[in-house]
Amino acid sequence: MEDQQIKAIFAANLTEAIKESVYAGKNKKELGEAFGVSDAMASNYQNPENEKFPSLQRAINISNILGVCVEWLLTGRGPKHPIQDDSDPMAHILIASFKTLPEEKQRAVFQYVSFITKSTNADLGIDLDQ
Repeated sequence: MEDQQIKAIFAANLTEAIKESVYAGKNKKELGEAFGVSDAMASNYQNPENEKFPSLQRAINISNILGVCVEWLLTGRGPKHPIQDDSDPMAHILIASFKTLPEEKQRAVFQYVSFITKSTNADLGIDLDQ
């Protein structure tokens, strides 16, 4: 992929992300302040003809500010938005621990959870006999 093509993808994705964010309708000065750059630089980033391109760290910061994945912002590949996981820390620990178990123990844990929540495999749309 050529530099100009990469800049065009970044400019288009940045413009799209801004339009879908809380920064929609903000002027270049406000965008520059949010991104930590001058208003001229904020404008340059949205212009695919411009030679200016953010550093990787700046691109990461901008993606975080706009709530998009940096890979999508820079390349158009991957998910546009980070996967949101609002579960509590205990859920993260349980999931991580579950993934380390051998398959037969995962089945046993699943059956136990189904039992204590009074859910059936069919209710959950899962076939353990696959």
